[in-house]
Amino acid sequence: MGDPHYQTFDGHRHDFQGSNCKFTLVETADFKVIGTNKNRYDNNDVSWNEKVDIIFKGMHIHLGQSNEVTINGNGVNLPFTKSFQDNKDLSLVQAGPNIVVSLNFGNDVNGLQLIWDGNNTVEAIVHGKYFGDTKGLCGTWDDRVDNDQTSMGGDVTDDVGTFGWSWKNPDNEEVCNEAPQPKHPCDSASFPGAKPIADESCDWLKKSPFMAECRSKVDVEAAVHNCKYDTCSCYDPTCGCHAITKYLKDCQEAGVQSDLSNWRQYARFC
Repeated sequence: MGDPHYQTFDGHRHDFQGSNCKFTLVETADFKVIGTNKNRYDNNDVSWNEKVDIIFKGMHIHLGQSNEVTINGNGVNLPFTKSFQDNKDLSLVQAGPNIVVSLNFGNDVNGLQLIWDGNNTVEAIVHGKYFGDTKGLCGTWDDRVDNDQTSMGGDVTDDVGTFGWSWKNPDNEEVCNEAPQPKHPCDSASFPGAKPIADESCDWLKKSPFMAECRSKVDVEAAVHNCKYDTCSCYDPTCGCHAITKYLKDCQEAGVQSDLSNWRQYARFC
């Protein structure tokens, strides 16, 4: 997930802005992952994931901008590990530009692997023991997408705003001002010129021949959707670069062998 874009464990996609508040991303019986959304570009209709917090065994692990890391309010140097008497352990390592947090439960059970890019994107991978036992904005993992928008109260809703705001997780006396879910920015009458810019900046992902192998292995529709959403949000093609480079990275990780190095010919603005 990154910016306002979420993909659940079952593959359902939704765009929830949830400006200036904390929200439960993933919750199980053993841990909770909380994300903080903040407005972006001085636009109240656009937010981004500013930081991530993990609650585990009474510990508060905080991942902030520029890979700031604290545990229970104290700064830590990486790599960091802590073992517990019940054979569980916590580890944090720097892997390139990312922070990788692992919650290991013994017997080769990696309960959670969380990857934070130090900017706005977080990926959570949970162990199979949590199948059917996750909740939050990342959905109910049970191989069904029809119940992924289950609110904190247990109700399934088609309304993204109702679903998202039900998972608000404010600090102490913090008040989150719930706002209506904005329209897709490319449909905004305020910036009618944004959609053509987004189409030109993002549609090449679906059309360029050299990306054919990539498209056969990784869902391109999600990348194009995110690219256009972000481009229209700030009326600038450079805002779609994160979605483009994320897609290229996913292609490489999926084992694509094609040479993707000339992608900048199609996205010189990145």
